[in-house]
Amino acid sequence: MRLVSEQRHNPQMPLLLFGALGAQAAAFAVTSSVGDPVFSVLVHGALLAGLFASLVSLSRPAGSERPVRLEWIAYVVIIGALALFATRGAGLSLAEALYPTKALADSNLLVASLLVWVMGGFSFLQHRRRNLVFMSACGLSLFGLVGVVNLEAGITIAFLIFLFSTVVAWSYETLSGRLGENASVEWRRLVRGQAIQAAGVLATVGLAAFLVSAALYWAVPSPFGSTSRFHPVWNWAGALVQGNFLATRQLAVGAGPANLTDDVLFRVRSDYPTLWRTQVYDQYDGRSWARSHESWTQIASLDRANFRLPWTPPADARYNRQQVQVENSATGMVICGTYPLQVTFQRHAWEARSGILRVDRFACLTTSPVSQPGAQYEVLSVLPEDDPARLRAAGTKYPADLDEECLLVPGDVEEALRPLALEITAGLRTPYDKAVAIQSYLEANYYYTEDEPVTPYDKDAAAYFLLETKRGACDLFATSLVVLLRLSGVPARVASGFSEGEPDPESGMQIIRGKDAHAWAEVYFPRYGWIPFNPAPQRQLERDTLWSLLTKGQGRYAVLRIAKAAGMILLAGAALALLLMAVVDPRLVRARWIEVRRGRDPWDRAARECQAAARQMATAVGLTVPRGATPRDLLEAAATVEAAPGAVLRQRLQKLTGELYRLRYSAGSPPVEQVLGLAREFRALRKRLPRRRR
Repeated sequence: MRLVSEQRHNPQMPLLLFGALGAQAAAFAVTSSVGDPVFSVLVHGALLAGLFASLVSLSRPAGSERPVRLEWIAYVVIIGALALFATRGAGLSLAEALYPTKALADSNLLVASLLVWVMGGFSFLQHRRRNLVFMSACGLSLFGLVGVVNLEAGITIAFLIFLFSTVVAWSYETLSGRLGENASVEWRRLVRGQAIQAAGVLATVGLAAFLVSAALYWAVPSPFGSTSRFHPVWNWAGALVQGNFLATRQLAVGAGPANLTDDVLFRVRSDYPTLWRTQVYDQYDGRSWARSHESWTQIASLDRANFRLPWTPPADARYNRQQVQVENSATGMVICGTYPLQVTFQRHAWEARSGILRVDRFACLTTSPVSQPGAQYEVLSVLPEDDPARLRAAGTKYPADLDEECLLVPGDVEEALRPLALEITAGLRTPYDKAVAIQSYLEANYYYTEDEPVTPYDKDAAAYFLLETKRGACDLFATSLVVLLRLSGVPARVASGFSEGEPDPESGMQIIRGKDAHAWAEVYFPRYGWIPFNPAPQRQLERDTLWSLLTKGQGRYAVLRIAKAAGMILLAGAALALLLMAVVDPRLVRARWIEVRRGRDPWDRAARECQAAARQMATAVGLTVPRGATPRDLLEAAATVEAAPGAVLRQRLQKLTGELYRLRYSAGSPPVEQVLGLAREFRALRKRLPRRRR
């Protein structure tokens, strides 16, 4: 029998290089969304280390011992990531490094952070299983999770790089497998050809996707409304969190889940807690709010950094002094209470930037240039009237210059919701009582959730919320309150900004985070002006039981919750199966299962152990094992290789093989224990034999 010596050239380098490129692109999608530098260095470093170690292991000569078993490193990475995932939030520094705060604030980023560490563990296993199906599956899952949170152009570019490298790697792997030993000679031509083909495929797919998406864009307007320049997050809360207040001329309603962060934007110290107002909207078109007037008036300074607004407060006004410190938001808007009266900036910083302060007809303030992190200012504002008796006695004699926009609603909305408005306010005369009744009705009968459903394009957001879904975030509660008030003849509008925030025990200031972005209603009362009404629903969808949801008309959400739980279980099962497949060859599992089903015949077991030991010895000395080769053929061929390692072990294996042949073909029937003893000796010998470079 003629056995061929194995080629020493290793054509696996292009495969791992393109695998590394795809893995880094997928990891970039996660690290750029999380934005933590330590997390980024650890993730990208682990992937590079794993793929480089696999490449070094594949480049070692056949039969040589590896100084480090990379499988154990992979197990440590994956199991350690799972263990720290289970203990996240416990204050462990390593857990905080692997799962930063921003990842903990979003379920999609949290799962993506776990999956990127699993991919890092897989990178150390590429020397055993030289295909990238596991890395590719993890990378594709990462883009699916991150795409819900982050749609920046960088993520799209990373996804294209991932697709390109994956197509090249898979096609190269397939062709190199067909060429066999010739792949070591032809690998440069293979890489060049597959890269050109992959680029052509991606260009064709990209062009087709562009044409289809362009057609859909013109045929079906965006379900997120006409919100312009929303930086990375396509909803109203994203615009508030990013601080792009000047671009937020429209406020989308019912735009879907709000992705809010824990980033600290402002720190505020005030005499009284209040809603931090930034914008006001008075035009409603069924899907979004807009501002009917965009004129801004520059305010003359009293002494360069001190400004007084041109209106006179009532004699019995109560004042609220607020000190604001900008932490992590470059914004042109000045956050303050409802009625700002005086604004004072830090003199040196204000003069250095030649600042200008402007105000609009809604009493919203803006500075130019925008305030950078570290900026500080003080606002003196008038507290809105909160005495129910006074507001009830305010009457309905509205001034002639009151904008009629504050009473208008779309025609189809009026037809759908007027019966509900009349039902809620039946028997009530004063605007205050109507506002309180509608607010109480919303708080008692509707669910608050940040995971609000997207309003279909052909439906009104308020009507869809009030009559169908009955669940949503503050934008839907504020919009519904304003629409029902207008249908009841009460002027109302929507304001946006931030809620009160949370107190900081150390500094005594209120911490305003991205997740505090908020919207509420403002109702007009003669003599007292615009008074905020802030619906605070107590019913939380996430806290109710499934039975409670089913009995309160939220059957669809209950089914979705069950489906989501089932999906997470299936995802966990798939991830576990993927992990097992990456660690253990599925063919080996199948062979073991067949062995169990057939029973443990002692002769079959001993023969298989003998065959496996002989094959391992042949491959360890650099031979290719053909089909049908017997253990004796393999051992005789191994003995002809000069300077072959493991001569003593080979002689021992030849002796055990001869003993097995003798017992098998002897006249009598040897004891079962003797045959099983030979099988155990073969297995023990296999552990001592050198292994082939795979």
